[in-house]
Amino acid sequence: MQASASLRIPLAFPSLAEELAELSARLGESGWSCGAAGPDWTPAGALMTPGSALLEAWLEHEGSHYPDTDLKTRCSFLLGRYAWYLALPLAGLLLLGGRLPGFGPAQLALKMEEYQWRHEGQEGTARRLLLRFAAGYPADAGEETERRLQHGIETHMAPLVSLLHRRCGLPERGLWCLVADSVALAFLHAGQQLGCEERARALALAVLKEPDSPLYNRKTGFVDIVLPDPDHPGREPARRSFRTRAGCCRFYTTQGGRYCTTCVREHPENRDRRLRELVRAQLAAD
Repeated sequence: MQASASLRIPLAFPSLAEELAELSARLGESGWSCGAAGPDWTPAGALMTPGSALLEAWLEHEGSHYPDTDLKTRCSFLLGRYAWYLALPLAGLLLLGGRLPGFGPAQLALKMEEYQWRHEGQEGTARRLLLRFAAGYPADAGEETERRLQHGIETHMAPLVSLLHRRCGLPERGLWCLVADSVALAFLHAGQQLGCEERARALALAVLKEPDSPLYNRKTGFVDIVLPDPDHPGREPARRSFRTRAGCCRFYTTQGGRYCTTCVREHPENRDRRLRELVRAQLAAD
């Protein structure tokens, strides 16, 4: 029997460019692209190079947000922010289509961009990092995507963790905790925006909870805050999910700074109390 024509037609998967465009639209982001990088782009490996223009400019920028931001805090801000920029499109692509592009330092180009923001009647100028992937999806990864993501993040971030450790003296273990926290937050945000939060959280934990991985720690994870409505006992309670932290960004050391709501230095009971207050304020504003 001759096979039907429909069975001989290969499945047409979306290209990386198509999935990045869809992901950008659904997550409200505009900083991702793919293809050859022009001269105004910088290879990601430059960020891991001591004394590079990109590294020094970024560290200087991280010191401009708050008065008296010391070197350790600037390094913490940079590392956590870069890990977020890297992990968000990767988490989104994994959730959207189950595939990952190559994202080694030689396969990724970076560019800082100033942009105008507007929010709740306020506006200003800020900087964001644009990412350009060099190639599309590999034909055969030879490894399940969760492990590819875990090993890829470890390989990509290890030189930067080592460089910042030598630069500012913060322990490598604590710096890896900042990376893990950003990866968890990226998965949570992407999952919430794509309508698959439960799957996103499960994938994040699969990536972060391998005991032999530098990404592993006991504290990075997620917490659910549930607020019943005392005036309507039968109504579905309000529920919000948050990322729990293992690393400290050191915001509390800046002038006028404080512990973040999910700061690892906060006792879990106090953290959850502050999160409940935050959820109540969000509900009141809706």
